[in-house]
Amino acid sequence: MKSRALITMLYLLSKGVCSRVQNCEDLQTFSERHGEKIPLNGIEFNLKSQNFIGEGSYGQVYVINWAEHIAAVKRIRVHDNPYHLSLLEKEIMFSFDVNGLRIAPTLFACLETNEYIYVIQELMYNDLDSKEVKETLKSFSRVERLRKYKELAMQYHTLHRQQITHQDIKPANIMAIDENLTEFRIIDFGLSQTVGN
Repeated sequence: MKSRALITMLYLLSKGVCSRVQNCEDLQTFSERHGEKIPLNGIEFNLKSQNFIGEGSYGQVYVINWAEHIAAVKRIRVHDNPYHLSLLEKEIMFSFDVNGLRIAPTLFACLETNEYIYVIQELMYNDLDSKEVKETLKSFSRVERLRKYKELAMQYHTLHRQQITHQDIKPANIMAIDENLTEFRIIDFGLSQTVGN
């Protein structure tokens, strides 16, 4: 991230409308308008070990309650590898660009403190590489499986229409939103590029 202020950016999605809050005064105004309870003297989540669900290349992932949603929060140390932070910044920006298109997990907020960056987004079930998803797909008829794969192809096509190339599509980067595999979302936009770059 470009600045190391207490809060350098906050994206909150409210009824499909995004507000970009760039400083504490804006955050206070936004907070009052939308009824969010965000302490301005530091943002601390009560991340307990029982809420821990995994660890990725950037940091730890926890389950939290966020604005009436059960969400996943990625916690990344600010002083991490600069390369990882640049990938994270790209992932946030590309996720923000496709928010609401049902391609990537919904991005609820991005918060930065002096110590951590928190990325709060829709909680996903599991990836296409997982045993659970593979077993569920096996239980589907051939026609149902083909329909799911077509939906994925359409999501990827929508990305291209947004002039975004993912550049790291693989089963581990495609997540089911629930155990019934109702829909899938594409994750990990760190290597993505816009067409022409």
